[in-house]
Amino acid sequence: MSDCTPTLPQDVITDVLKRLPAKSIGRFRCVSKPWRSLLSNPRFIKEHLNFHIRSDPDKFIVVDRSDRAPRVLTPNMENNSTERRYDWVCTKVISPLLCLNKQSKRVFVVGSCHGLVLLANDKRTMILMNPTTLEAVEIPKFGLSLDPFVGDEMLCGLGYDETNNDYKIVTFPHYDRDEQDYAETFADVYSVRTKTWKRLAKSRYSLPYITAGVLANGCLHWIAKDTKTAGHPLVIAAFDLAREEFKEVPPPRDINISSARLTVLGGCFACFDNALGFNGSSVMNFWVMYDYGEQESWIQFNISDCKCICYLYRIVGLLRDDELVMVDNRKRLVMYSLSSRVLRDMNIVGAPYRFGYQVMTFKESLLSPNYISG
Repeated sequence: MSDCTPTLPQDVITDVLKRLPAKSIGRFRCVSKPWRSLLSNPRFIKEHLNFHIRSDPDKFIVVDRSDRAPRVLTPNMENNSTERRYDWVCTKVISPLLCLNKQSKRVFVVGSCHGLVLLANDKRTMILMNPTTLEAVEIPKFGLSLDPFVGDEMLCGLGYDETNNDYKIVTFPHYDRDEQDYAETFADVYSVRTKTWKRLAKSRYSLPYITAGVLANGCLHWIAKDTKTAGHPLVIAAFDLAREEFKEVPPPRDINISSARLTVLGGCFACFDNALGFNGSSVMNFWVMYDYGEQESWIQFNISDCKCICYLYRIVGLLRDDELVMVDNRKRLVMYSLSSRVLRDMNIVGAPYRFGYQVMTFKESLLSPNYISG
């Protein structure tokens, strides 16, 4: 007797499985050898990633400065959804590689892209990991002598080069000639696919703020000094990951760039004025660039009518096109509703009282830090 069990077409199976959360995929790999092969295939992993980038709400990767392990904040979007008062679940990320250096006292989140997170510690070690699968690798140090660290922290960024289908780490080692204005900055680029470093030509930009690069439109962005222009004006410098060169992005016309900080909101490049509380203003302005690279596409918004406005410090993300996730000066995460103009603390289950300033958006994925292009 022939087997009458119906068999679904392979493309239907793939379409169903790519909708599963990344954490569930591990269990389904045990169903059969064909499923294990499918769910481990780089092409499926990329399809899964592209689907969830579009459909999933942001999570956040955070570091409490008193701890050496990052934590993932996951929103429960179903809880009290009509009141928009989400519960957040805080999960500590435990990976054996993070525990290798017992001498390390601090860990920093210096990059986040497609579910991969780049961590650095105060012992000058970089680790690329996937907090969902807990897979992690230590990034080899570059053989050239210049150091990307400034004190315990570093100038760094992580992003995806779509043209070459590669994930890249960019660091900025430098040496000074006694005065900051004469600092020479280089860009070192690490290819996750080829596992090799290279140093690019000396940059015309110096980076006065020790911040992680903000990833948008295939570029990592920093507020930088243009050392080749008289007066060394501040600009928005964008490092193109495919071309491996800098370009400039025009800032909003009415922003004070000396107090500007960069972020991404709703997938768009954005910036905000960080002078709040220092200039007596009762309004926090922020701008979103809806057509990347076009100065006229900056649209200005503001946060106002809030008694605690002077305590807001940084905008880190956007949920449901309405809720801004922010860090206040108490180092706590808060949410601000653009429609109701209400500010409130985030209700985080299992979190310490406060977090450090290292907070980045994060998407769950199946990508391996030992990246194999597909």
